[in-house]
Amino acid sequence: YEVSNSVQRLCRVTGKKSGVKNIFVPSSVLIDGIRYRVSSVAADAFTSSDIESLVVAPGVGSIEGNATSEKGAFYGCTSLKTVLIHADCQIGEYAFANCTLLDTLILAENTHVSPESAFSGCEKLRYIYYGGENISSFYSFLPIAVVREKTAIGICSVGGTVMVPCDYDTYAKPVVM
Repeated sequence: YEVSNSVQRLCRVTGKKSGVKNIFVPSSVLIDGIRYRVSSVAADAFTSSDIESLVVAPGVGSIEGNATSEKGAFYGCTSLKTVLIHADCQIGEYAFANCTLLDTLILAENTHVSPESAFSGCEKLRYIYYGGENISSFYSFLPIAVVREKTAIGICSVGGTVMVPCDYDTYAKPVVM
């Protein structure tokens, strides 16, 4: 972790301990006995690491990307399979680009994916669950169609595989309809 603003007590995630495969980004951490709010995951924090899963707690404001280098916080994490973001979070350019095994993406309401590059190269991405209404940007870069209903999200892939609707409140477990 790196302190980004000592007055407001903000910090950002800058990497991981060696050997850690499952990452949990908390909403706050203790640094030298002082509690800091985790505001972001730095653009190069996990680039090309061997992590397998990611959970981001509520309150983490952004997962950074870098348009100049075309690499983001989790760029090229070729072992990453599952991402769960509980936060009202901004996902930056190339944040998850080239995560070639990424299969499942679960985004909380009010998560914003601005650039279409955020998930470019994620060819195995099949399951996307989104808690809010902000899905218009998905159509431009994801290889699936997402349809939002009252409490369920219907998902079907372009490849012909039809996915069952899911109840987001139970963290995207499929429900029988």
